[in-house]
Amino acid sequence: MKSLRLKKLIITRAIGIFIVILLIALVIYAAKLVQGVRIRLMERQIKMEESLDEAVHRAVVADTLVQYEKEMKRVRGIVPWRDEIGQVVETVDGEAKRWDVAVLVPKISEEPIYDESGMVIAQTGPTRLIRLTVEAAGGPWALINLLHSLESLPYLMSPVSYVLDNEADEINAFGATALAPALPLSKDTVKTMPVQLAILKADFLLTIRVEEGK
Repeated sequence: MKSLRLKKLIITRAIGIFIVILLIALVIYAAKLVQGVRIRLMERQIKMEESLDEAVHRAVVADTLVQYEKEMKRVRGIVPWRDEIGQVVETVDGEAKRWDVAVLVPKISEEPIYDESGMVIAQTGPTRLIRLTVEAAGGPWALINLLHSLESLPYLMSPVSYVLDNEADEINAFGATALAPALPLSKDTVKTMPVQLAILKADFLLTIRVEEGK
């Protein structure tokens, strides 16, 4: 009887130990499954975030390109064609009349343009740079206003060179540069200046549009 009870006890304990080991194994397996699910979820979240970042980047790039195209269309609409150069001269004349000065020489030149090193600037693509020379006569302050207004035209670059020639020491090219932040002066202000005659000579680079290949 004792032997039978002992066997039953051993079997019961063995079964209990087996059940405990099985439960521990199940817990470990479940923990690994949970950990694996978490890792996969994290990987998926990272991929989603990367995809979102890429989508945002593409959207930003696309929006930038759209804005660039809009700006280019606006600029192309402003820059005159080669056969519209006469309208540029008319604009210069209009600005001169606005400041009560007389334009003596509005000259367009398509001669080669050189850089600072003396090399000819190669020009390709849909636009070209040509030289616009303006000589005007009038009151020195009115000429300064004319220079300032011509600089503000979107298709004219800052003057390559300019000289304001008159007898007054206080009015010259350097004075014009120093006064630039306060320009343009009002006509009433100009009328209060001493009446003197001056000559403005300025060379601008004018951007024009041309047909491809020409």
